[in-house]
Amino acid sequence: MILNEPPQTSYDVRFQLGSIPVRIHPLFWVLVVVLGLMGGEPDGMRLLLWVGTVFVSILIHELGHIIAMRAFGESGRIVLHSFGGLAISDGASAWGRGRSPKAQIIISLAGPLAGFLFGAMFLIGFLSAGGIVELKAGLPGILNITRIETPPGASDHISYLFWVTWFVNFYWGLLNLLPIYPLDGGQIARELFQMREPHRGIINSLWLSVFCSAAIAVYCLTTTNHYLAFFFAYFAFTSYMNIQQLRGSGFGRGSRW
Repeated sequence: MILNEPPQTSYDVRFQLGSIPVRIHPLFWVLVVVLGLMGGEPDGMRLLLWVGTVFVSILIHELGHIIAMRAFGESGRIVLHSFGGLAISDGASAWGRGRSPKAQIIISLAGPLAGFLFGAMFLIGFLSAGGIVELKAGLPGILNITRIETPPGASDHISYLFWVTWFVNFYWGLLNLLPIYPLDGGQIARELFQMREPHRGIINSLWLSVFCSAAIAVYCLTTTNHYLAFFFAYFAFTSYMNIQQLRGSGFGRGSRW
């Protein structure tokens, strides 16, 4: 299951963010570099900006989760790995057991919200420095960048840095709110389903995850975005396997947990 913490290695990078332990698995760097190369970033400086921005953005996202956890009396740590990041609580399981539905929903929302705020702050700073950004409404909730002009006297790399920051924090944040497990939106959907039907809610939310993931995977194949198609197909598969695991354990015939 993706929510499991990856094994420790001798190549892990470790540091403290205040009182919050942070561990970076080596595959995190590998995947981020591969994504940058797949995105057509042969320029060394742009690739460094890409890696640095993804690292900071995901760290801020997970920090948002940790701050929300602390508001509910939990402590936790951050692990960055090949599939992104984990905010691991010392007081609740990977499935959120031990939390009220309200607490879990707030904690799940806090990560994307932290990213949105970070992206908005960067936008304000970019505009204050004299940069120009034009946004156009696209799909519901999505603002597409149609024009970027670098602030006077600044390097063109600043415009690229803004684009990456907006892309990672805004687009990835919206993607993360889809009702697909183990994304934050999937965990929110799980709580909403369980509030309505405690005995079957989690399995129903996983079925929703399966169908949404599969539909997006098929769409990505039609647009030749094979990388995203693989990811969403994998999410569909893991959601289905979680359903089988829960059914095998007899889940759904007793109490909520």
